[in-house]
Amino acid sequence: MKKFVKIAAIVVAVVLVIALVAPMVLRGKIAEIVKREANAMLDARLDFEKLDISLLRHFPRASLDLKGLTLVGEEPFAGDTIVAAQRISVVVNVMSLFGDEGFEVTKIILSEPALHAHKLADGRVNWDVMKASEEAQGEEESPADAEPSSFRLSVRDFRISDAAIRYEDDSTGMRFSTAPLSLRLRGDMSADQTDLDLRLTAKGMRLVSGGIPMLSGAEAELDAVIAADLANSRFTFSQNKLRLNAIEVGLDGWVELKDDAVAMD
Repeated sequence: MKKFVKIAAIVVAVVLVIALVAPMVLRGKIAEIVKREANAMLDARLDFEKLDISLLRHFPRASLDLKGLTLVGEEPFAGDTIVAAQRISVVVNVMSLFGDEGFEVTKIILSEPALHAHKLADGRVNWDVMKASEEAQGEEESPADAEPSSFRLSVRDFRISDAAIRYEDDSTGMRFSTAPLSLRLRGDMSADQTDLDLRLTAKGMRLVSGGIPMLSGAEAELDAVIAADLANSRFTFSQNKLRLNAIEVGLDGWVELKDDAVAMD
């Protein structure tokens, strides 16, 4: 019995050492792979200062932290920082990485992200950064020949803290900005039907349309539970409260996304 206990203790110790050492040994290699593969798919330059991987911090889940992330555009947006974030944290169920039902991500946190969206007068936008795939450039595969993907990304807790958002539309002269913005979204986003618990606060909102200031230094708050039919992209407002400065209203109705169109009541 004592020998069994000793062997078990040694096995546990070895597993703990591997869990501690492996992320430190592989961190640099994984960071290089992430940057290389991401930049191969993007018409923009992705970079980050540091990547941390931990198998113990949220055990039995693994966590990944990206610090100092930036996404910088190329022509005609060369030098423009499209996205920047002080820290992005992702917590994932390790066992889901070995199955074929998709990744179970329990939490995603974006700390102090900055987003700059820009649309030129000719219609080009700086957020269209994905390179055209070889399949898209060639002959498209017919729906009958395409195999359905079994991959699903399940996110249960998504948070943004102290974000700064800026939108510029040169074609209409619209300008919008807000900072800081915080958001928390909870729900089983892998289910066909789920309730999404949404909390959103935005301060310092500024809106200019056609050269006319519409909002300046405004505050907004949304507290809502949304019945989501994710299979049909239909969202029904149930319990909710929307506040813009001192004006408070409730929303009733639904929104449905159909391809590039939006239907609502």
